[in-house]
Amino acid sequence: MEWWRRFGPPSGNEPELTAPLGRYVIVTFVKGTDMGPYEAARHIPGVSGHELSYVANKHFSIVLLNEAVADLVNAQARLDLSQAWGDGTAVAADGTPSGSASATAASSPTTTPSSRKRRCGSTPCSPTR
Repeated sequence: MEWWRRFGPPSGNEPELTAPLGRYVIVTFVKGTDMGPYEAARHIPGVSGHELSYVANKHFSIVLLNEAVADLVNAQARLDLSQAWGDGTAVAADGTPSGSASATAASSPTTTPSSRKRRCGSTPCSPTR
């Protein structure tokens, strides 16, 4: 499964990055967690915020990201374990609220920017910087 091959420069040429797979995995993680390239670089050795920002801006797009997600979802659906759960036409949920921290905070009538805190499930996460 080479989902990361969806990403690359808009010219369609091969990326001139050292270890493009590693960079694309990191940028995908950064985009998925909404962390930001410079914050991620503070926590991930061997990459700079500038490098992650460049890759995110020049090699990624929403369309390409959605295509990569579709590749992964389709690959996972072909696994024997996935097929044991059903044919994929129905889902089940346990009622646990899920949503972005900003959406949850924005929907609270008493929330002000100074009192806004990130939440992970039902417990507060450590604050972001």
